[in-house]
Amino acid sequence: MDRRPAWRAVAGLLLLAAACVGAGPGEAASITFPGSNWTQVDPASVNVDPGTLNQAIALGKSRHGQGMITRWGNLVGSWGNIYTQYRLSSATKAWSSLITGLAIDNHLFAQTDRAQAIYPGFVPLPKVTPTTTKWASQITIHQLLTMTAGFGSNTDGFAPLKFAPGTTWFYSNSAVDSLGDVVTYAFDRDLLDVLRERILRPIGVADSEVRWQVNPKRDTRVSSNPNREFAGSLFTDPNAMARIGLLLMSHGNWNGKQLISADYVDRATHPQADLQGVRLVDDCVGQNKRYGLLWFTNADGRMPNVPRDAFFQWGSNDVFTLVVPSLGLVASRQGYAFGDGCYEVIEPIMTLMAQAMR
Repeated sequence: MDRRPAWRAVAGLLLLAAACVGAGPGEAASITFPGSNWTQVDPASVNVDPGTLNQAIALGKSRHGQGMITRWGNLVGSWGNIYTQYRLSSATKAWSSLITGLAIDNHLFAQTDRAQAIYPGFVPLPKVTPTTTKWASQITIHQLLTMTAGFGSNTDGFAPLKFAPGTTWFYSNSAVDSLGDVVTYAFDRDLLDVLRERILRPIGVADSEVRWQVNPKRDTRVSSNPNREFAGSLFTDPNAMARIGLLLMSHGNWNGKQLISADYVDRATHPQADLQGVRLVDDCVGQNKRYGLLWFTNADGRMPNVPRDAFFQWGSNDVFTLVVPSLGLVASRQGYAFGDGCYEVIEPIMTLMAQAMR
């Protein structure tokens, strides 16, 4: 699991540099953290090509909704109302990953711990056999974070276990909702309150900007606390999405305050070494080789004109937050879907966003 020891050795020194991050070739920049409003600048002043930027915005507008594009924390373009709330659907998973990271930072559990050892109620199965009972006892937090827990259905509620834990990458809402049960039990709090106190308020997101539904297809409460739907059903706006992206681009540090450990951010936004050889059961080729901890990445260059350090949250209707640390780029959008498929449907707009950064 310890994939980048050299980075962790210098993480503290980087954070002391007031969240300065690596810029593009021949360029150095530090992040401008927004206060109540974003600092809007002329694109050319931060080496953004206005023509390509306008093409990206036009493509975003063509699918309606709203969105915004920033460089080094400066707003360079937007469309629609960036404070309009929209359902994140599966993009919620990326935020659920961050709450899990907070639990790990708090030493409530480790990523290698077995879920059932943390939460004795984990996990009711619809079809119980001696084999599935054994598998359920073996599932780790890491496997729930990486779609390798063994659930064989993407249906909401309680899906059956179909694969031995750790052997197969299969995208499952049930796996992530099961993770939510465990994290809720470990915190013994409403996780929306945790999210607001630990992350959202410190980065300038108002309580009114984020709503999170209780899971209607599972136990609605865990130890008397609301059981938020980890796999989806969080509602928010592009403003909040982009602030989360900016927090991760600065390694979990917001204007000098470490909100979530740089170690967890690093793990979450990079492919997992132990997933490279597992069986893939998915229409999108290579998902196991580039998936982080509930964050998507471009580490294998599936989108050839987007830098390989790009990572993003992504959900139905192609709602996404794109982060490219090497370019200082954070962009978020909501609206209608660009089409059906895998990375090829979001590649055109992400390519334009990246190419606009000179």
